[in-house]
Amino acid sequence: MTYLHPKLEPVLARTLGVPLFQEQLMQMAMAVGGIDGDEADLLRRAMGSKRGVEKISSLKTKLYAGMASNGITGELADEIYDKIEAFANFGFAESHSISFALLVYSSTRFRLHYPAAFLAALLRARPMGFYSPQSLTADARRHGVEVRRLDLDRSGVDAELEHLVDGQELTGPTGDPVCLVDPQPVVGPYDPKAPFETATHRRDGAYAVRLGLAGVRTIKDKGAALIVAERDAGGPYASMVDLVRRTGINSSQVEALATAGAFDGFGLERRQALWEAGRAAQERPGQLAGVRSAGPPPMLPGMSGIETDMADLWSTGITTTGHPMQHARDQLRAAGVRSSAELKQAPTGRRVRVGGVVTHRQRPATASGVIFMNLEDETGFCNVIVSVGVWTKSAAAARGSSALIATGRVERAGDVVNLVVDRLEQLPPKPPGATSADSEVPASPPTGETRQAASGVARQSYRGVGDTARRATARPDLARLVLVLPERGRGSPTTRSDDARHRRSNHPFDLWTWCSDSASSPQLPQPLPLKGTSARDHAMFHC
Repeated sequence: MTYLHPKLEPVLARTLGVPLFQEQLMQMAMAVGGIDGDEADLLRRAMGSKRGVEKISSLKTKLYAGMASNGITGELADEIYDKIEAFANFGFAESHSISFALLVYSSTRFRLHYPAAFLAALLRARPMGFYSPQSLTADARRHGVEVRRLDLDRSGVDAELEHLVDGQELTGPTGDPVCLVDPQPVVGPYDPKAPFETATHRRDGAYAVRLGLAGVRTIKDKGAALIVAERDAGGPYASMVDLVRRTGINSSQVEALATAGAFDGFGLERRQALWEAGRAAQERPGQLAGVRSAGPPPMLPGMSGIETDMADLWSTGITTTGHPMQHARDQLRAAGVRSSAELKQAPTGRRVRVGGVVTHRQRPATASGVIFMNLEDETGFCNVIVSVGVWTKSAAAARGSSALIATGRVERAGDVVNLVVDRLEQLPPKPPGATSADSEVPASPPTGETRQAASGVARQSYRGVGDTARRATARPDLARLVLVLPERGRGSPTTRSDDARHRRSNHPFDLWTWCSDSASSPQLPQPLPLKGTSARDHAMFHC
């Protein structure tokens, strides 16, 4: 290890000659620049300001004079000063780095041994952090945590732990007792290819995570607290009408709960619950029960797996049983598109295609315009590096698509695998002749033919159906049309206060539609995402 000057060795030895912390920069300036503690503190404060380089420059004369007194002149003095000035762009306090390191270590240990409790804690703290609730939940499920949907009689306000088996008594922690030995045995060299057994380390294996009512759109904390408080005071709810009469929640809240499957415990399929939601919402506290008569609901089909997951995403932002890419995997595999797990096995330099839901797009100020993206599928995440040229060439897909296919070459930096892309494609691909208008809310009402075809099963509002319904009924191979859910909900998607949260959660409704359209079974319902209408308005149409 070499140093620019012997006086810098005591300062930089512990970081192998590279200045990492602001405190080291202060020590360097004092060691070779001859400045005192007050001036070094001024240097530290300058590094943390937006005009750090300008403020550091004000000490330039003093630093050069001090270096000259130590025999440091010419190019060597310039090199040391350049390092000090450049460090102002990324300097970090050592005290902060120690605090972050402790948080990372503690969180990692907590996640390793108590993954269910870790997930519940994160969901209770949302919105927060770098990852969406959907990504956090998918990661926990990949590590053996069972995540359960909402239940009107079991769910609390926030996510909670519950026993995997009803009535189960906790007899002790799960996992290998070796994890409790103190001190822990010496850990050998890290082998990224070694198999990892989550159950060996997990201490809360007797618990599952139950989602909370506050995570349902339109319910929020206030509505969830009202529902739980009334349940605790008056006992479990007997029916959907009982819930409305005791709490006074409105129609949009009942619909959101029905979409989330909160009424499954009453024996209601989600389409049946959505049908009943409109009538139940007319009941009010203080009215006589049973004064509103209604005939029996029509026979409605149950939702498919794709539709159920889409309903979960729309209502809570979290799927508990599947992932968008899981339903598209057969089509992607046939097209030569790999999963993120398969990417990690690909040789370095191999040109591959990877598909996934976009979770993040980042352009750091120090990256010279390079964009870093994360794609997520049912097997995990993959890192995608996009150059300025590729981003410009694929701007439409890269900016606006919730899911992408990335083509590029595999790059490895130690154990980290990246894909340096040369092409980005929208997933699903646009059909021939499609325009951006196809994804907008059609303004025209449906044709008489469409209305006649649907009216044999249900009489519903046709707001926003328009061209989407006409195109669907024009398909000769479509056995039945099921307009399941809107993409955003009521009103303009750009004016809703909660819309940003749902965009952050990456709800790839176009991907769900493509999965269904690509299926060969004629009995598979075709979910069509619509904007501008409520969930109940498009819960059940058949042709």
